[in-house]
Amino acid sequence: YADDAINANKHEIIPNNTVLTNGFNNIQDKSWMWGQDVTVETTGGLASFQGHVDIHSYSYAWVGGTKAIDKRLYEELPSWDIRKKWFNDGTGNKTYALCPDKKFFSAKNPTSTATDNIDRKWMNDNVFMRIELMHLIAAEACYFLGNLDSAAMYLTNITDQRVDQEVATAAADYSTFKTNIATNADDFVQAL
Repeated sequence: YADDAINANKHEIIPNNTVLTNGFNNIQDKSWMWGQDVTVETTGGLASFQGHVDIHSYSYAWVGGTKAIDKRLYEELPSWDIRKKWFNDGTGNKTYALCPDKKFFSAKNPTSTATDNIDRKWMNDNVFMRIELMHLIAAEACYFLGNLDSAAMYLTNITDQRVDQEVATAAADYSTFKTNIATNADDFVQAL
């Protein structure tokens, strides 16, 4: 069934050049399979997803109830993976250290946390399922069926779009990653 969804060609993996700019806030995103188009009538206001995680909106996270990635998990993200930049590393803004400020942000204002700039309308759409999940499900199924080559292919369909071009060693490090997951089941499970 994951293959059926992938092969329908209605959705695409978020391309590398928009990983840090799409904000997971619009139902028109081509990777979204299922989501909620938030309107004035359907917004949950402060009791919304963005009202909990978006530091660029008037939210629990903005006032200090941050939802951040675990530091150990953050440190396990490979340097070549552009998704590491989804999270504030704390060097520029310690208040929101390790928050997903480049993953979840207001379409109105993706950068500022100043009181006069934050979004107070909570109109960002909610994502429930993306095509990337179908690739992960297929990868996991292939792994459990003993087909490591296909499992690695499904996983690298995503990771091929996640190589950070600004990291000097990214190409070499990613090449090693791909080789390891295609030949070693333990590395594959860790990557998944």
